[in-house]
Amino acid sequence: MEEANTKIEVRDLRNGNWYWIHRAVIKEYMPKIGATGIAVYNFLASCADTQQSCFPSQKYIAENLGYSRATVNKAIQVLEENKLIRIEKRNRYHCVYHLLKVGSYAGKTQISSKGNSDVNQS
Repeated sequence: MEEANTKIEVRDLRNGNWYWIHRAVIKEYMPKIGATGIAVYNFLASCADTQQSCFPSQKYIAENLGYSRATVNKAIQVLEENKLIRIEKRNRYHCVYHLLKVGSYAGKTQISSKGNSDVNQS
């Protein structure tokens, strides 16, 4: 019964240590970009500024995610092909990644309810 007396701390979005991604990235793009694509997209989102841009090196992304640089490079290409990011080349070695507005179809990214079957209702 000690658990009932434990205080639950709810996340505070005001402190700036949180970021979000659109549900469509998971629901609609996962089959196209795979788990590696989701991981790289999330990493880019976590680095993005208020303009939704960031410029981590592929080496930095790879080291933080535990992937090879080649794997990160391929994932970035797939994200660009699926219009989730736009790459702005600054020079041969430096790129800026822009997170693009994610399009979704109404109803496909809804929260689970009794009307859809992606989650078992109790």
